[in-house]
Amino acid sequence: MRFLLDPCGLCLIFLVWAVLVLCYVVTVRYVFISWFTGVVVEQFSYEPGNWMLWGVPVMTKKQELTTVGWVMYFIYQCLVILSFTSHIRTAFGDPGFITALEPPNWNRENGRRCDKCVKWKPPRAHHCKVCKTCVFRMDHHCPWVNNCVGLKNQKYFILFLFYTAAACLMTGLLMLYSLYCWFSSGTRVDDVDLYATVLCIGAFGASVFFLFFVIDFLTEQIDAIETNSTLVETYKRAHGQPGTFFTNFIEVMGPPSLWLFPVFAAPNICWTEPLYDDDKENDYFGGSQKARDYTPAKSKSRSGSESGKKSAGSRSRSRDYKQKVN
Repeated sequence: MRFLLDPCGLCLIFLVWAVLVLCYVVTVRYVFISWFTGVVVEQFSYEPGNWMLWGVPVMTKKQELTTVGWVMYFIYQCLVILSFTSHIRTAFGDPGFITALEPPNWNRENGRRCDKCVKWKPPRAHHCKVCKTCVFRMDHHCPWVNNCVGLKNQKYFILFLFYTAAACLMTGLLMLYSLYCWFSSGTRVDDVDLYATVLCIGAFGASVFFLFFVIDFLTEQIDAIETNSTLVETYKRAHGQPGTFFTNFIEVMGPPSLWLFPVFAAPNICWTEPLYDDDKENDYFGGSQKARDYTPAKSKSRSGSESGKKSAGSRSRSRDYKQKVN
């Protein structure tokens, strides 16, 4: 477990947690309790908090969730918990930091060192300026998790995006259903709770915003798995060992039985995996041969028009990759 003292990253982490808690509390309080409760149940109970009624049975009334309400609440609870757990594992887990000073079980003449952290730098490693160390198969440094996204925590990051998108989608749909129930109930506008209305509108707006926000990141991660490349390698027009989507997916997500659970990410890691140039089609370090000349294309700037072309360029590279594999 690690903790990076980055003010921007820490603020965004607490913002993510605050949005998750806000949407959860508002949805449970003003949707489930308001529109998914059944018949009022009368039963005898005891009031130990009142000394005058200690041990005296008192008739109380309690609202019970309907069967549909319990099912929906259980699903919603699972989505929020899994999203929160995946976020924590991404933020505080090891993305694939390089700690070795020398290449393990590899020809020393093919090894190289990072000029910044002075550690062994595998072919698919990249130095992160924020974490101040090299990360194996580093995709990018994400301030929303205050950590790098590498091979060892990419599964947790993907699950965080997936469960957050699912929770936001369910929150939005439940809010729309709550609005439909309110119109159907014939409640007058004068009787509307302004405080509850503001909270529901805020939760709905946050869920819609983050839904589209995380879906864009999720599609990029799926494309990266398909082409076996990271965002950094995409800018350099390079990729890893060619393979099928299923093979690459298992390499990142682990066995199929654990795909939906934030445990056991990237069980088998090949630190000496070669890097292939999209244009030259030669590997970075070719087996036992000496390191070949590799001159990657200059990294594209994320600002201006280049940031808008990132997704289109990534999809184009995916098509080129499929043709080469086939």
